Amino acid sequence: MKHLIVALILGFSSAAFAQTAPQTVPVPAVKPEERQAVSLLLRAIHELPARAEFEAVSNDPYAVVVSIAQGSGPIAERAVEAMFLWPTDQTFALAQAQLADPATKSGRRHRLLMLLADTYQDRATTVVAPYLTHTDARLRITAAAALAKIRTDAAFAQLDAAVALEKNEAVAAEMRRYARRVR
Repeated sequence: MKHLIVALILGFSSAAFAQTAPQTVPVPAVKPEERQAVSLLLRAIHELPARAEFEAVSNDPYAVVVSIAQGSGPIAERAVEAMFLWPTDQTFALAQAQLADPATKSGRRHRLLMLLADTYQDRATTVVAPYLTHTDARLRITAAAALAKIRTDAAFAQLDAAVALEKNEAVAAEMRRYARRVR
C-alpha cells in the first residue's frame, strides 16, 4: 500500500512535469532611461535593492524588471530575483513559463525553484515537486531543498515519496537531509 501511495504521488508529479509546455511571455515595452536606471539598481553588489528603490526610478518598475529578466547574463539573473519583489499571479506564471522553457539555463532553474518556494510557499509545491524526478540530479536536490523550505505536510509527502524511489544514493542522502523535520 505504501508503495502504491508513493507511486501515485510521484506519478502525479511526473505527469505534471511532462505536461508543462513552454508559454510565450510578452516582453513589455519600456522607456530606455527607465531600463538604464533599473539596470543600475540591479548591479548592487551585496543585496537586491528594495521594491521602493525600483519604484523611485520608474513609473512601471515591474515591467522594466520583467523586460530585463527575459535576457541573459548577471543583470538578467538579478532581474529574475527582483521579479519576486512583486509576488503576483503574473510573477508566478512568468516563473512557471521560464521553468517550462527548454532554453532556460540550469542555474536559473535552480534559482527559480528556490524563489518560488520562498515566495509562494504551499502554492509552489505543485511546480517544484515534479523536479524531484528530473534527469538532472542537482535539480532533484534543489527541488528537495525548496520543498523543505515550504514545510507543509504536502511538500514533505512529496519529498518522502521521492526519497523512497531515488536510485542515486548520493541524491537520496541529500533528499533525506532535507526531509528531516521536527515532529
